[in-house]
Amino acid sequence: MNDGRTRKMTAPGEPAARPNERPRTQVLPEAAHAQPAKQTQLEPGLAREGAAAARARESAPAPEGQARDGGPALARDGSPEGQAREGAAVQAREGVPAAQAREGVPAAQTRDGAPEGRAPGLAPPRGDASRDATRPYPLPTARLRVQKTYKLFVGGQFVRSESGRYTALADEGGETMGATENVPRASRKDARDAVRAALAAQPGWAGRTAFNRAQIVYRLAEVVESRMGELTWELARASGTSPEFARREVGLAIDHVVSAAGWCDKFQSLLGAENPAAGPFLNVSFAEPMGVVAVVAPALPSLLGLVDALLPPLVAGNASVVLVSERDPRTALTFGECLATSDLPGGVVNLLSGQVAEVAPHLAKHQEVNALSLWTDDDDLARSLEEAAAGSVKRVRRFLPRPAVLESPPPGLFDIEAFCETKTVWHPAGR
Repeated sequence: MNDGRTRKMTAPGEPAARPNERPRTQVLPEAAHAQPAKQTQLEPGLAREGAAAARARESAPAPEGQARDGGPALARDGSPEGQAREGAAVQAREGVPAAQAREGVPAAQTRDGAPEGRAPGLAPPRGDASRDATRPYPLPTARLRVQKTYKLFVGGQFVRSESGRYTALADEGGETMGATENVPRASRKDARDAVRAALAAQPGWAGRTAFNRAQIVYRLAEVVESRMGELTWELARASGTSPEFARREVGLAIDHVVSAAGWCDKFQSLLGAENPAAGPFLNVSFAEPMGVVAVVAPALPSLLGLVDALLPPLVAGNASVVLVSERDPRTALTFGECLATSDLPGGVVNLLSGQVAEVAPHLAKHQEVNALSLWTDDDDLARSLEEAAAGSVKRVRRFLPRPAVLESPPPGLFDIEAFCETKTVWHPAGR
């Protein structure tokens, strides 16, 4: 009869437990208890000799083709020959599942898959050998190069063309021969924005001391020196020349920048003078910057030609809007990154890439542009720009591109004088 209390089931022949009687504890035979393994006690002398022999075996170099622990030697890629068979055998002895042994888990791991000396469940640290041994995905053997986004350099910032147009240029040399990249194609709106930025930055640049302008131009040489490798690569792949020749052009451009930095505080004394006057007057002439100069850079050499066309107006205290080489605009736009990190005030130099025949006429007609610097051997283009510049009485300076890259001299005094105006002051002088 079930009286609501739980009864303990007993086997047949076993006496039923009496109420309120404690259950008896079953005593196991003495042999069933786990006994600790007995360790053999060695004499002190034998123990020291055994320890010395073990250290000698550990420090001895492993034979060729065999690891120190007796396993097979590692191959060049880091995987031992027969590692799966050896690891499976060791793991089977340690109780590791056969599936884990077949996957090639190293034998130095514990049963939970973690290497010895590390807590189970923790991720392997950086550089751990077990990270590569248990990696579930293959290591990448090659990677794609990150494509560079080229932009216009206007007002000290890198901007896209407002027209949204781009020109696809293909590499002519190097490992990426035939690969194409997009370069922005400037419009007349971009030209007007560049002139506005140059017009705002020119008074501050001209108002700096000659020594401070020299420091900034010299800083430009330092930045170009630090990016010599990138500019060399840009030149080599754009023009198809050898890396050695491209590197010499970059080195020559750096030398020209250093030379221009030295002229910043010297040309005023050489271009200015005290003029003789017949009468009680003091007559003094000195050089002043023109203002905003529009520069058409030569097609080749793309970097050295840009530097030689840009430095004379910059040293004289002008702000420039430069139409870079139409054949290789990428090197010039990379040079703009050097301008951005050389302490040069934003807007002093502005770089536009695009078609010269499309943008140059708008710069020649612009009322706020004071001078044109034309580095071209196209007579028809030069004549049309001179006629457009006559409407606002601009100064036009034309230079022929220098074909011999390694023989071009740095800009000198007369190159700087071409972008200066001479102001003469008459002052009464008493006896």
